Amino acid sequence: MKELVSIITPSYNSAEFIEETIQSVLNQTYENWEWLISDDRSKDNTVEIIKKYNDPRIKLQVSGAKRRRRKRKK
Repeated sequence: MKELVSIITPSYNSAEFIEETIQSVLNQTYENWEWLISDDRSKDNTVEIIKKYNDPRIKLQVSGAKRRRRKRKK
């Protein structure tokens, strides 16, 4: 079995280029890879573009996503 290759791509407001980037990776002949795309809360439609690719090797992480804050005990 071929070794697993990990691809890590940061993105922020990358809608103009992200689809071409994704297609480039998908068109490679080597198939044993995983891909983490880390988005820093883009304000354009970068995340929506990434989400339309239904490939389990592509994992989207949205950094800085809103989290519930705990109330501090006084």
